[in-house]
Amino acid sequence: MRIPRIYFPNNCIVGEILVLNKDITHYIIHVLRMKKGNIVELFNGNNIIYQTKIINLNKYNRVRLIVLYMIHKSKESYIKLHLGQLLLNSKKMKFIIQKAVELGVNTITPIIPKNYNINKLNLLNTKINRWQNIIINSCAQCGRNKIMQIKEPQYILNWCSLLKEKDIKIYFNPYSNNNINKLKKLSLINEIYFLIGSESGLSKEDNLIISNYKFFNITLGPRILRVETAVISAITILQTMFGDMGN
Repeated sequence: MRIPRIYFPNNCIVGEILVLNKDITHYIIHVLRMKKGNIVELFNGNNIIYQTKIINLNKYNRVRLIVLYMIHKSKESYIKLHLGQLLLNSKKMKFIIQKAVELGVNTITPIIPKNYNINKLNLLNTKINRWQNIIINSCAQCGRNKIMQIKEPQYILNWCSLLKEKDIKIYFNPYSNNNINKLKKLSLINEIYFLIGSESGLSKEDNLIISNYKFFNITLGPRILRVETAVISAITILQTMFGDMGN
């Protein structure tokens, strides 16, 4: 039986008794249906995990755990991947964020399209809070012990201006003539910034911006991929070529 994993941001010590909050108590009792004596793994988002045992389980007094031991365990890739993702509808963004976590992306920055509805901008903070919960839940599911960071949404010019000239920058462009083999010329890379737009690509103005910032234009093949497929393909290729999928 798989040991349940729960995000617990505090540092703990072996032998410490922990009292969980109401939300986690509800999850353990009503969703996981766990019992006294069951083992629960806690991760704090900093590559530290704690194996704990339930010593008291009561929906009114909350769940109490005892910390049995702690270990440092990293499942992070050799390559740091930073995804700039053009804002999409909520369903697609949720899917992309989940898969980015599972595939080992370090940070994701939502990119605001030039003509984005100004009224929707006011809702972005609420969405970011939801996305943060998705990230935590995805880490719990996939066994990752470090929380992927979601950055403040940026217009593409602002995002590019934060990057350094020496940084490796890639735009996965469905209309590029350069295939993935161009990346084989790169060596000794430990960090990559990459941009994914929409099925129709970027605007002429945004294409000019990334050209000025010296992004590599790379295609993922002759077919126009859905954005979700493009994200998974791009991350998988980068992890295979430079990260922990190829080693």
